[in-house]
Amino acid sequence: MEINQHALKFIFNETLFRIENSVVQAIETDINFLGKNEKNILIITKSHKEILEDNSKVFLSKILNSVGLQLDDVVIINPKKEANLTFYNNTFSPKKIILFGIKPFEIGIQNIEIPTYEIKDYENIPVLHIDDLNTIQSDVSKKKALWTNLKQLF
Repeated sequence: MEINQHALKFIFNETLFRIENSVVQAIETDINFLGKNEKNILIITKSHKEILEDNSKVFLSKILNSVGLQLDDVVIINPKKEANLTFYNNTFSPKKIILFGIKPFEIGIQNIEIPTYEIKDYENIPVLHIDDLNTIQSDVSKKKALWTNLKQLF
Protein backbone atom coordinates (compact mmCIF):
# COMPACT_ATOMS: atom_id res chain seq x y z
CA MET A 1 0.00 0.00 0.00
CA GLU A 2 1.39 3.37 -1.03
CA ILE A 3 1.36 6.17 1.53
CA ASN A 4 -0.11 9.42 0.25
CA GLN A 5 2.48 12.00 1.34
CA HIS A 6 0.13 14.94 0.71
CA ALA A 7 -2.61 13.50 2.91
CA LEU A 8 -0.14 13.02 5.75
CA LYS A 9 0.49 16.79 5.85
CA PHE A 10 -3.14 17.35 6.83
CA ILE A 11 -3.18 14.60 9.45
CA PHE A 12 0.14 15.31 11.20
CA ASN A 13 1.59 18.71 12.08
CA GLU A 14 4.96 17.25 13.10
CA THR A 15 7.79 16.35 10.77
CA LEU A 16 7.63 12.66 9.93
CA PHE A 17 10.55 10.43 9.10
CA ARG A 18 10.43 7.11 7.32
CA ILE A 19 13.02 4.58 8.38
CA GLU A 20 13.65 2.03 5.66
CA ASN A 21 14.72 -1.52 6.49
CA SER A 22 14.74 -0.92 10.23
CA VAL A 23 12.80 -2.47 13.01
CA VAL A 24 11.90 -0.27 15.91
CA GLN A 25 10.55 -2.22 18.83
CA ALA A 26 8.95 -0.37 21.68
CA ILE A 27 8.07 -2.09 24.89
CA GLU A 28 4.62 -1.03 25.99
CA THR A 29 3.67 -2.23 29.43
CA ASP A 30 2.37 -0.82 32.67
CA ILE A 31 4.95 -2.62 34.81
CA ASN A 32 8.06 -0.89 36.08
CA PHE A 33 11.34 -2.21 34.78
CA LEU A 34 14.99 -1.24 34.43
CA GLY A 35 17.14 -1.72 31.36
CA LYS A 36 16.53 -1.58 27.64
CA ASN A 37 16.36 -5.32 26.96
CA GLU A 38 18.85 -5.00 24.09
CA LYS A 39 19.90 -8.66 24.34
CA ASN A 40 16.55 -10.06 25.50
CA ILE A 41 17.67 -11.25 28.90
CA LEU A 42 14.96 -11.16 31.55
CA ILE A 43 16.01 -10.77 35.17
CA ILE A 44 13.27 -11.17 37.74
CA THR A 45 14.11 -10.15 41.28
CA LYS A 46 12.16 -9.70 44.45
CA SER A 47 12.32 -6.36 46.19
CA HIS A 48 9.83 -4.80 48.54
CA LYS A 49 10.41 -1.13 47.71
CA GLU A 50 11.93 -0.51 44.31
CA ILE A 51 12.74 -2.62 41.31
CA LEU A 52 16.27 -2.90 42.67
CA GLU A 53 17.86 -1.24 45.71
CA ASP A 54 21.08 0.71 45.11
CA ASN A 55 23.44 -1.84 46.73
CA SER A 56 21.81 -4.67 44.75
CA LYS A 57 22.01 -2.65 41.54
CA VAL A 58 25.77 -2.18 42.00
CA PHE A 59 26.25 -5.89 42.71
CA LEU A 60 24.08 -6.90 39.74
CA SER A 61 26.05 -4.54 37.49
CA LYS A 62 29.25 -6.31 38.54
CA ILE A 63 27.66 -9.70 37.84
CA LEU A 64 26.55 -8.55 34.38
CA ASN A 65 29.95 -7.02 33.60
CA SER A 66 31.61 -10.34 34.47
CA VAL A 67 29.81 -11.93 31.50
CA GLY A 68 30.21 -8.95 29.18
CA LEU A 69 26.78 -7.40 29.70
CA GLN A 70 25.51 -3.96 30.72
CA LEU A 71 22.26 -2.95 32.41
CA ASP A 72 20.90 -1.86 29.02
CA ASP A 73 21.37 -5.40 27.69
CA VAL A 74 18.82 -6.82 30.14
CA VAL A 75 15.43 -6.00 31.54
CA ILE A 76 15.01 -6.18 35.32
CA ILE A 77 11.57 -6.46 36.86
CA ASN A 78 9.82 -7.15 40.12
CA PRO A 79 7.00 -9.59 39.52
CA LYS A 80 3.44 -8.44 39.83
CA LYS A 81 1.14 -10.97 41.39
CA GLU A 82 -1.15 -10.99 38.37
CA ALA A 83 1.66 -11.23 35.81
CA ASN A 84 3.11 -14.57 34.79
CA LEU A 85 5.77 -15.96 32.51
CA THR A 86 3.45 -15.89 29.49
CA PHE A 87 2.96 -12.16 30.02
CA TYR A 88 6.72 -11.62 30.40
CA ASN A 89 7.44 -13.71 27.29
CA ASN A 90 4.93 -11.72 25.26
CA THR A 91 6.19 -8.40 26.60
CA PHE A 92 9.96 -8.89 26.63
CA SER A 93 10.66 -11.93 24.36
CA PRO A 94 13.45 -13.26 26.58
CA LYS A 95 16.13 -15.57 25.26
CA LYS A 96 17.38 -16.23 28.80
CA ILE A 97 15.77 -15.79 32.21
CA ILE A 98 17.46 -15.36 35.58
CA LEU A 99 15.37 -15.59 38.75
CA PHE A 100 16.96 -13.90 41.77
CA GLY A 101 15.10 -15.00 44.89
CA ILE A 102 11.94 -15.88 42.97
CA LYS A 103 10.65 -19.44 42.95
CA PRO A 104 9.81 -20.62 39.42
CA PHE A 105 6.20 -21.44 40.34
CA GLU A 106 5.72 -17.81 41.48
CA ILE A 107 5.84 -16.66 37.86
CA GLY A 108 3.89 -19.55 36.44
CA ILE A 109 6.58 -22.08 35.57
CA GLN A 110 4.70 -25.34 35.91
CA ASN A 111 5.38 -29.03 35.32
CA ILE A 112 9.14 -28.67 35.77
CA GLU A 113 11.27 -28.35 38.85
CA ILE A 114 14.20 -25.97 38.61
CA PRO A 115 16.49 -26.48 41.60
CA THR A 116 18.40 -23.52 42.97
CA TYR A 117 21.69 -22.91 41.14
CA GLU A 118 20.70 -24.98 38.13
CA ILE A 119 19.79 -24.03 34.59
CA LYS A 120 16.80 -25.76 33.02
CA ASP A 121 15.04 -25.10 29.74
CA TYR A 122 11.43 -24.07 30.04
CA GLU A 123 9.57 -23.64 26.74
CA ASN A 124 12.95 -23.52 24.96
CA ILE A 125 14.25 -20.72 27.19
CA PRO A 126 17.11 -21.40 29.63
CA VAL A 127 16.06 -20.43 33.16
CA LEU A 128 18.55 -19.96 36.00
CA HIS A 129 17.01 -20.06 39.48
CA ILE A 130 19.23 -18.65 42.24
CA ASP A 131 19.07 -16.96 45.63
CA ASP A 132 18.30 -13.26 46.03
CA LEU A 133 21.10 -10.77 45.40
CA ASN A 134 21.66 -9.93 49.09
CA THR A 135 22.12 -13.60 50.00
CA ILE A 136 24.58 -14.18 47.16
CA GLN A 137 26.49 -11.00 47.90
CA SER A 138 27.24 -12.13 51.46
CA ASP A 139 28.16 -15.77 50.71
CA VAL A 140 31.35 -16.69 48.85
CA SER A 141 30.20 -20.25 48.04
CA LYS A 142 27.00 -18.90 46.47
CA LYS A 143 29.01 -16.40 44.42
CA LYS A 144 31.09 -19.29 43.09
CA ALA A 145 27.96 -21.31 42.28
CA LEU A 146 26.49 -18.29 40.49
CA TRP A 147 29.68 -17.80 38.49
CA THR A 148 29.70 -21.47 37.45
CA ASN A 149 26.14 -21.15 36.16
CA LEU A 150 26.76 -17.82 34.43
CA LYS A 151 29.69 -19.30 32.49
CA GLN A 152 27.36 -22.07 31.32
CA LEU A 153 24.48 -19.67 30.52
CA PHE A 154 26.61 -17.16 28.59
